[in-house]
Amino acid sequence: MEYFFLQVFVDRPILVDAQSCGNILAGVAPFAIECGLVAARDGEAPVVIFMQNTGQVAEVRVQTPGGRVACAGAARIDGVPGGAAPVPIAFRETAGSTCGALLPSGNTVDLVEGGRSP
Repeated sequence: MEYFFLQVFVDRPILVDAQSCGNILAGVAPFAIECGLVAARDGEAPVVIFMQNTGQVAEVRVQTPGGRVACAGAARIDGVPGGAAPVPIAFRETAGSTCGALLPSGNTVDLVEGGRSP
């Protein structure tokens, strides 16, 4: 399936498609399963999503006991009350997706303005 994300600015009339959003991405697969766009499996459903914004692929795993999307679970996010079913996402081949290379300068360590080496 494919996913396209637009960032809306609240203080300016601007839409940006330069990035994706992992939080929204985590809801795409459960939504697709609940709407019948992707078949649910008993136990867990893997969903492969092409992110149009970045040209990358994400693998999302949704808990689907009895072939239905699970909502309740023990996964928690700091500062958010309650818990929910986890939705793990594995991003394929993302190294350098924003700046063109895993190590843009080609160095494993760069000293900036006289900084100390780690």
